[in-house]
Amino acid sequence: MRRLFILIVILLVAFQLRPDNINMIVRDYSFENGLPHNTVYAAMKDKQGLMWFATWYGLSSFDGVKFNKYNTRDDYNTDIPPHKLQNIIEANDHCLWIKTIDHRLFLFDKIREQYFDVYTVIQKQYNVSPRIIKIQKSPKGSLLLLTKNRDLLEASVNEEG
Repeated sequence: MRRLFILIVILLVAFQLRPDNINMIVRDYSFENGLPHNTVYAAMKDKQGLMWFATWYGLSSFDGVKFNKYNTRDDYNTDIPPHKLQNIIEANDHCLWIKTIDHRLFLFDKIREQYFDVYTVIQKQYNVSPRIIKIQKSPKGSLLLLTKNRDLLEASVNEEG
């Protein structure tokens, strides 16, 4: 009986210590606010403080005020922007690794705002499946890529991107 009484007292004290007045501002953002699509599959905050979103219709960044979309090609120095994005990982201060739902891998240069199709390079230069099912950042800063055939690749970005 004494244990039950102590348990009840502990629970009552715990519920009293619970913060009821958390000052939080919650905002919903959607297509109407500038997102390429209402469904976001991945989000990340980069080292510069920008939020990046992977959506069905492409990549978008948010600086706290407005969204920038990166789902069209303004010049022909970049590969075609991917759609159906699933994952984003920051490679270094100016590049993002982007995995699509159909297992393709792209590198996005944030400074030049250009895409590089890594999938095609893997397909042409290596004797492995280019279909990437998992991407993971390694402790030394490179990226580990797991292919559909269970090959493990290591990728990194040099100074030129």
